[in-house]
Amino acid sequence: MSASIPLPLDPGQWRVMMADDHVESLMIIKMLMEHHHAQCLTVNSGLACLEQLPDYDPNVLLLDLQMPKKSGWEVMREVRAMPKYKDLLIIAVTAHTMEGDRAKIIGEGFSDHIPKPVKTRTFISEIQEIISRINALV
Repeated sequence: MSASIPLPLDPGQWRVMMADDHVESLMIIKMLMEHHHAQCLTVNSGLACLEQLPDYDPNVLLLDLQMPKKSGWEVMREVRAMPKYKDLLIIAVTAHTMEGDRAKIIGEGFSDHIPKPVKTRTFISEIQEIISRINALV
């Protein structure tokens, strides 16, 4: 995703990839995305995310922070190092958030974060709010 091309607010135009080692989280997010007509690929590890990223070519990447072998932090850093994905919307979706964590997450290179458990009624609108905020900077 290029910084000069705003990401659409319409979920029907999203190509979402979600990496999480918890099957329940993957199922819930996939269901929400598909309900809103977004394309969604779920993977159960950071390694699988990096392997499938070039072929799937998402415009939204959702990462759990604490996955075995390769954390969401490590995946985000590797993705940001790829010129094609330096401006990709990467959102941390994690249960491990405390006051001040949002600033740290954004400071490290994530676009933003959404705490778990995700709120099914507001999850899509939370992503849209993040996109609106980022698009305003373009």
